[in-house]
Amino acid sequence: MVGRREPLNALTTLRFFAAFRVMLYHAVAWDRQSFWLRGLMATPIGVSYFFVSSGFLLTYTYADRPIALREFWTRRAERILPVYYLGLVVAIPMLIATGGISLGRVVATLALVQAWNPRTALYWNFPAWALSALAFFYFALPFALRITTRMSSRRILVLSAIVWALSVVSGLVYAWLRPDGLASVTLYTRADWLNVLKFNPLLRLPEFLLGVCAGQLFRRWGGFGPRAVRIFSITVVALAAALLLVQLLPYPVANSGCMDPLLAIVLVCLATDNAVTRFFSRPVFVRLGQSSFCLYMVHAPLLSYAQALLPASWRHRPVYLLATIPTIVFIALALYTWIEAPISAALRRRRSGAQRHRQQTFAPGTRPP
Repeated sequence: MVGRREPLNALTTLRFFAAFRVMLYHAVAWDRQSFWLRGLMATPIGVSYFFVSSGFLLTYTYADRPIALREFWTRRAERILPVYYLGLVVAIPMLIATGGISLGRVVATLALVQAWNPRTALYWNFPAWALSALAFFYFALPFALRITTRMSSRRILVLSAIVWALSVVSGLVYAWLRPDGLASVTLYTRADWLNVLKFNPLLRLPEFLLGVCAGQLFRRWGGFGPRAVRIFSITVVALAAALLLVQLLPYPVANSGCMDPLLAIVLVCLATDNAVTRFFSRPVFVRLGQSSFCLYMVHAPLLSYAQALLPASWRHRPVYLLATIPTIVFIALALYTWIEAPISAALRRRRSGAQRHRQQTFAPGTRPP
């Protein structure tokens, strides 16, 4: 077993690139772009990376230690809720402008359960649906670790293939049955059953479980060793080719985790100590990665406000991206530095203080005050 707990900084950096790609995905009308640009940039892969990497990193952190469920879920809440609600606050003007304020949908979004209902999944701040799914994954993680830790490596490989197949099959079933009655489906299509396929936590759970399986195998095998750079290079080329080819598939299939195995291999490569990992572990990159959560949560409302403030003639020109994208990245960095990081530190100090107080209060030979 690999027992080390060094931070995997290269994966933190990669998280920024994933969030940045999601932002570009929402910023550009990709249906107007060339085959090459549409494939490399518009194929939905960023959120899949978040799900796979979350399973991988949480397994790396917690797999060989006992998990106190209440403490684990408290830590996860401290991690996601401050920025989650910050994103909702930033998106309030956008919510008001839509004129669709509904108490039930507001409560569902505040409670992180909006992704379970196809008609509320994209409500308020639409990228927040992924956090609704992650909240469910956090509840599932202790049970997934308990099962996979007892499995042999061969069985984990079989389980990896099964959960990946479940992801892809869900898209194939939708494309075959056409439950929404649509002749064609694109990245801009909205329909109830399509929203279930794209956003429902149960249907996205296999991607998280694939990350758990990859994390378990990494702990046992220790990564790819000296071959990691070569495997990483081959995988990146294969991923680029897959991005181009997958757009030839029906959109529901392309959106159903087709490239998750390649993402898992990239994760293991960058978790292995090598020249590429050390390059992406530079402090400037890691800082960007630390701000990726803020970037993901605030980019949609900020893009909306930019469209409202900038001239309409700019929207399909490079100047629009040059004016908005760096600004949003800077705002995300500022929000991380001045809001997310201080709040997270304060919550950790408060939890540590409460734990020390309980230990002192109930230590042997002492009396409760």
